[in-house]
Amino acid sequence: MIGHRFFRLLLTSFVQLFIIGVVILLPVQMLYEDSRIESIKLSQQGALLKAEYVVASIFDERISDLLTLAKSASLEHYFSGDSGLSFLANTITPLFQALCRANGNYDQIRLIQ
Repeated sequence: MIGHRFFRLLLTSFVQLFIIGVVILLPVQMLYEDSRIESIKLSQQGALLKAEYVVASIFDERISDLLTLAKSASLEHYFSGDSGLSFLANTITPLFQALCRANGNYDQIRLIQ
């Protein structure tokens, strides 16, 4: 009888301590997880902003190059239809080669008609 009472008292005490521990530790764990999630969000936002800046700068460079080529008198003359293959070889090809060498970002530039 005494063993059964002792066991029941021990089990009741354990359950009470377990419930108290859960009640105390659960909010602490939730706060820790919230702060961890917030730090991950901030880190990811920073990485996303960096990526956005890199992509925007690459597009800005390419658009600038395209606008430079679009305003080229040689290309305007070529697309007006008055020029042939010799004009292409003598004027536009060196223009594209010079852009490739000067810029360093392009291996090849092609004129697609």
